[in-house]
Amino acid sequence: MILGHNAQQNLLLKTLESGNIPHAWLFAGMQGIGKATLAWQFAAALLDNAPEEEGGGLFGDALPKPAPTLAYGEDTSPLRLMRQNAHPDFRLITPNVAENKQDIPIEAVRDLQQFLRNTPAMAQRKVVLLDSVDNLAFQGANALLKVLEEPNGNTILILISHNPAKLLPTIRSRCRLLRFQPLSLQEFQGIFPDENSAGLYAATGGSVGKARQLASENLLPLLNACQDVLKNMPNAPLSLCYSVINALEKQKDQMPAATQLLKNQLEGWIDARLKAKMSENNPHTIQHYFTLQTKINSLFADMQQLKLEPKHVFLHIFLTLKTVS
Repeated sequence: MILGHNAQQNLLLKTLESGNIPHAWLFAGMQGIGKATLAWQFAAALLDNAPEEEGGGLFGDALPKPAPTLAYGEDTSPLRLMRQNAHPDFRLITPNVAENKQDIPIEAVRDLQQFLRNTPAMAQRKVVLLDSVDNLAFQGANALLKVLEEPNGNTILILISHNPAKLLPTIRSRCRLLRFQPLSLQEFQGIFPDENSAGLYAATGGSVGKARQLASENLLPLLNACQDVLKNMPNAPLSLCYSVINALEKQKDQMPAATQLLKNQLEGWIDARLKAKMSENNPHTIQHYFTLQTKINSLFADMQQLKLEPKHVFLHIFLTLKTVS
């Protein structure tokens, strides 16, 4: 099920209905907001022949072809074959997660040329899904550019990018750009209906993927405790500060992710306070917050370089925040 992105869905459905489909697409937007989900559905629709049924009409004529859809179930063809890497006309290019690799090797892009030369076996066209194009090294990006510069008439490429500004301009210019925005708070709460969903939305920027990652890593109690402290600063009681430290100590197996989460929350809190103080045009207070920001960044650096205990560093930071106004 695709939640939100109604304008993007409508555009893709109209494109499918018209049959005038650009050979390359760039699905662009922050990570975890549903680009890949819609890309898989679009790819399935492109590979779904859904031929007219001969003689099925009232007078023996062919039934009209069904309207395009972006709501394929996981057990329906062709999506099931695509997920199993068994569809002969579909190619997924993505980092090898099993080998803990982040980059997409250039060989994966070069192998595309032979795949694209072959005639479609089941569908009317071939579809390539690259998730994400950001993971291509420079040589891989150049190899992809060659594919884009020599489009095959029966091939559609769908590129996913979380940061399109960093792509080669020549890649961007050869694709139909489809931008995605984060879900609204209301749409987000449809997925995460609990009472802390607003705080989770703020922490993840509306990224469902990031929210699910926090949940899978059991970091939500730590996030909630940190947000409780920050919204009560500078008057947060010590008991709230220690609740964050207690939650942090339970994350021994996830300590890098846990400390990064707290760091992001603190940086966001300071940035928000800085913007508020700047609007008040009080140079002394603004300088105080810049000094605080520098001090906290220094503490984070010391924690990494000197292997300081995170619980001591964050407790010190919280106690420091209690002194600011």
